[in-house]
Amino acid sequence: MKAFRKAAAIGMIIGICATFFAGCETIRTEEEQQWVDEMNEIYEDDELTYLCDSGSGFMGGSARNEAVVRSKKMPDDYIVLQKKDGKLISNYNNHLYAKESDEYIAEYLEDYFDVDSIEVKYTPDEGKTELDNCSFKKYVKKYLHFDYVKVELIKRDGNFPSNDEMVEILTNIVKDRDEKCKMMVTCYKYKKTKNSDRGLRHYYLTMNGPRDIEFISVTEGDERGQTKLVENYTW
Repeated sequence: MKAFRKAAAIGMIIGICATFFAGCETIRTEEEQQWVDEMNEIYEDDELTYLCDSGSGFMGGSARNEAVVRSKKMPDDYIVLQKKDGKLISNYNNHLYAKESDEYIAEYLEDYFDVDSIEVKYTPDEGKTELDNCSFKKYVKKYLHFDYVKVELIKRDGNFPSNDEMVEILTNIVKDRDEKCKMMVTCYKYKKTKNSDRGLRHYYLTMNGPRDIEFISVTEGDERGQTKLVENYTW
């Protein structure tokens, strides 16, 4: 019986994947092809091809006027292209500089946290930028914002800042950035693994806009509820 259920589950997954990729055979429109052609002109060191409309072919989804393209340089990444307010935008640069962005932010945060190591995953809420074959230096200056930064702090002795100290540190970070930020900071005694615990403490910071913290909260260990440490703080 277990073998039958496992086979059925695998068959269902294969069927779903087949449905999705079948949808990606959508015939491109002339406009979408023009988008991809323009993208290729800008990113001359890559080769980009149209795959499908991002909203077509999956679970009855409808088109969202957003094309999925394949990058020869980043073949496993999900690259999308969209026209908004008359301009083409894409998540291409965010994928291109993903590793460098994580390393840049981790190094930036070293000035604020006295820990053994810092690991960062930058997943910007505003996931698309204009098409710009720019250097990483320009990308940092023009496009990189702390609008969703996941941070893992590792300190083997477990001697992390208190809640009050963490509020002060996070507030100083966003004041220094002077932009709307969104951060999640988790404290670990050792490098996180698949089977490790959920961390000693989890801090969440969200903002309504620059110089306007909506709240900073903390979750202790495996607890589910959040305790608000700061709310509606402006300067």
